[in-house]
Amino acid sequence: MRKFLSIFCFFLLLIPSCYALTTKITGQLTVCSYSEFKPITYGNGLGYEANLVKNIGKSLHLKVKFYPEKIYEQLWAMPSKAYTLCDIAIGGFSETKERKEQGAAFSLPTIKFPQTLLVRTTDAPSFKSITDFKDKKIGVVPGTTGAINAIERLKQANLNWEKIIVYYPSESELLPALEKEKIDAIARGAIGNEYQEKLNPEYKTILPRDFGEGFQIVVDKNNPGLLESINQEIVKLTKNK
Repeated sequence: MRKFLSIFCFFLLLIPSCYALTTKITGQLTVCSYSEFKPITYGNGLGYEANLVKNIGKSLHLKVKFYPEKIYEQLWAMPSKAYTLCDIAIGGFSETKERKEQGAAFSLPTIKFPQTLLVRTTDAPSFKSITDFKDKKIGVVPGTTGAINAIERLKQANLNWEKIIVYYPSESELLPALEKEKIDAIARGAIGNEYQEKLNPEYKTILPRDFGEGFQIVVDKNNPGLLESINQEIVKLTKNK
């Protein structure tokens, strides 16, 4: 019997899909997208993740419709809500235990990255380690893994994170705060910080730390067929790197 089950499971892996591909609106892949995170996802269907989703939609023969949202927190929970049209959500999301408990189902990673801090270039020599932020301010967006991991790093350094962390509603408010010296660093993934560094030499990315994160598409947890299809396309388009 055990041998039979092993053979059966092997052949199941050869089947392209065990589920029917459906979406909330027939023929359309509806996307809740965070609109403030350059270069990952911004505006109305712009950025790395948006382009990836467009290619996935094309491969699955689905029209892609974006619904941009400025608020990041809880956006990952939207696809699994019965009252929303969104089949998926994008916004630089990474899987966490809390997000899964809130109803999010995550695709395979599309790209991996470490967490970093973006600081003013003139200040960079002063920050050799996270302990050098004892009397400083670090800006974050609530609910992001940039915020979660920055707090964890500060705790591990025995620093009072509540006095150091400053919350801003969206990504678009972080850089002006750093420029005006309201904060001393921005905590987020390397891709976003390195993008800003390339645009402006007045900023520098420092103190990378790998938490094993990668950007993932959030899919309606009630739609395993869509999740499976998206994962197959991610493997094709990114080689799951």
